[in-house]
Amino acid sequence: LIGDDKEFDILSETDAGLLLAFENIVKSNNPPQFTYFHRSINCHTKQKALDMCLKFRVEQSILFIDAIHSSKEMMQLWKYAIAQPEISASFDLLEAGILVIDKRLNKQNYRLSF
Repeated sequence: LIGDDKEFDILSETDAGLLLAFENIVKSNNPPQFTYFHRSINCHTKQKALDMCLKFRVEQSILFIDAIHSSKEMMQLWKYAIAQPEISASFDLLEAGILVIDKRLNKQNYRLSF
């Protein structure tokens, strides 16, 4: 895991294993261009994975975060995510959020209601 081993203390074994496997994927020679953060993954784990995506990002990629309004923690995570300078565009779809990483785009945040 990125950082010191103390980060494992606040994660369950399952989450720590998930993050370790995810880190190996994003650090690979072929990191993902699309990442889906499922609602069943706890918020802290999502933030760690999001940070990895931003650190080892490809020039153009999309991050999809499920259930961004399901709790205060998730809303804070969403606000954290859209504030990151690597994020070019964000789409708040109420049930989920889409983050776009593309240096060619000007930063813009959208909130869709339908």
